[in-house]
Amino acid sequence: EDYKEEHGALTPKFKEDLQRWYNKDKGQTAIKDLIKLIQEN
Repeated sequence: EDYKEEHGALTPKFKEDLQRWYNKDKGQTAIKDLIKLIQEN
């Protein structure tokens, strides 16, 4: 959302960078965030 607000839209470069990050990360960041949320409650 921050990128979209700053640049007006999600550019093809942003989408490509996001896809590369996701392919490398394999969702590990999302899993860690979910575990953190569960442990806080």
